[in-house]
Amino acid sequence: MKFNGMYYIIVIGLFASCASSSSSSSTSAQNITDPTKLSTTYRELADYLQRVPGISVTRRGNSYSVLVRGMSSISGSNEPLYIIDRIQVGSYDQAAAMVDPNDIARVEVLKDVASTNIYGMRGANGVIIIHTKK
Repeated sequence: MKFNGMYYIIVIGLFASCASSSSSSSTSAQNITDPTKLSTTYRELADYLQRVPGISVTRRGNSYSVLVRGMSSISGSNEPLYIIDRIQVGSYDQAAAMVDPNDIARVEVLKDVASTNIYGMRGANGVIIIHTKK
């Protein structure tokens, strides 16, 4: 952006780390299937997420409560940020409507501040990154 003859750079997000010095708390799960079963199908996204380490899924009536870090707020939302193929999704219900659990290739769970800082306050309760098969 040029203003009054000077160039201004606006930085929206920046994340850099060295793999040897990073002590981030992230979990990744690749295509969770049992090789002894020929067809493993998941009815809902919660069925898949229950098998990913680091995620706690509980059913509340007709909806699900998904926690990455546990309860961090008494009155606010404790729901993590969902990202499906680089698109930020607001809630579990929206994420479940967007993705078929049988099309998931990989799920990453970001838990600590160092790995979720690029997402700001939206990532304060953890981030669940879902990569689908393309």
